[in-house]
Amino acid sequence: MKNPNPHALILETKAYAKDYSWRSWWCILSTAFLLAVATVVPLLHLPLAVKIVSSIFAGLLNLRLFVIYHDQQHHAILPKSRLAEGLMQIFGIWALSPSSIWRSSHNHHHNHNSKLRGSHIGSFPIMTKDQYLNSSASDRRYYLFMRHPLTILFGYVFVFFYGMTIYPFFNSPRKHIDCGISFLTHIAISAALVYFFSVSRAAIFVAAPVLLLWGLATVVTRWLNAKPREQNLRLGAVDENFLQMHALRIWRYFYQFGGERHHYLVPDNVEEK
Repeated sequence: MKNPNPHALILETKAYAKDYSWRSWWCILSTAFLLAVATVVPLLHLPLAVKIVSSIFAGLLNLRLFVIYHDQQHHAILPKSRLAEGLMQIFGIWALSPSSIWRSSHNHHHNHNSKLRGSHIGSFPIMTKDQYLNSSASDRRYYLFMRHPLTILFGYVFVFFYGMTIYPFFNSPRKHIDCGISFLTHIAISAALVYFFSVSRAAIFVAAPVLLLWGLATVVTRWLNAKPREQNLRLGAVDENFLQMHALRIWRYFYQFGGERHHYLVPDNVEEK
């Protein structure tokens, strides 16, 4: 098979890169509405089981809206909408992932995929066995702490509250002013909840959705990676041709963007200059 033309490949994938504004707005508004409902329910005088279920849904909806936030920050959806940019910046403050630090750290993450050395902004540190054995005692303790399951479970505190707001704001206040706003916003929300409600309601309102989401991550991942049920289905000639055509396009995408330049990890965002 001949090597694919990069420009032809980009032209072929343009059909899949088109943004449908009405659909993007529907995803944003519907998810935000359901998230608001699921977040408020734990504050009401309802049975504990209802609050727990609502917190689980709030965590999942937080994740869904964060994925939308990710795509919008990459300008994959609503790239020219100032309203969408403003709403997503507000969500970034709420989600302890302010736009300024998210863009700088996430872009760094994309540009340094699968690199063992250097900064680990936007991801957990990775060491080989030899690197770990040759590291200092303090570096080993830091590495073990960052990779510990409890650190990952309490990502709300270590990854988001400290790593995404406190550290960048105090390191560069002018550049990351929104990080300071996010930090103060969460402190104010927590204080108001404890004052007007109770510690238990404040905890289930703020921390429970995140902790439950992180706790369910392994279960959800195992479910997604489970072997599919075998079904005796036969494809028609049209469907078979359709699948072969798109399989070829997918192969071309990995051939073009999954090479050494990207450290053999395909980027989740490709922009045409």
